[in-house]
Amino acid sequence: MTLFQWMFGPPCALIAVWFLIRALRGGIPRAQASFWMLLWGAAACLIVYPDGISALSSWLGIGRGADLISYLAILAGLAACVYFYNRYRRLEIVVTSVIRQQAIERARFGAGDSRFEKGGADPLQEIALLKHRLADLETAARQPTPCAQSQPDM
Repeated sequence: MTLFQWMFGPPCALIAVWFLIRALRGGIPRAQASFWMLLWGAAACLIVYPDGISALSSWLGIGRGADLISYLAILAGLAACVYFYNRYRRLEIVVTSVIRQQAIERARFGAGDSRFEKGGADPLQEIALLKHRLADLETAARQPTPCAQSQPDM
């Protein structure tokens, strides 16, 4: 084994075992732990046995193992972009809902309501109320509705 294999193979295997331990203790969901264990375990195996990626790429009809790793990295990057874009959109919908609800309340109670004037209401109560409403809206935003799905993307 080369110095690189000794330096990076065992740490990758230890990280895979660490995710196994975290999953068994209930620190992270089992599906998430399984994904990371598979990823780090595969990295450890491919570092220790580099001919394995070449054999796999030949079996898939790809010339070199480095090309297969490049393709997989590009696909993983695209999947991450889609995931984070969807999270951003959900967050945007929640923030819009909170702002819309506050605007409706201000219109309903009027701008002169003592709750909206300085010193009129207890700020800690207002923050607790807003946190509670935000949690309700986040729960509602996670559940797809026909309205939320038909909103145009900007």
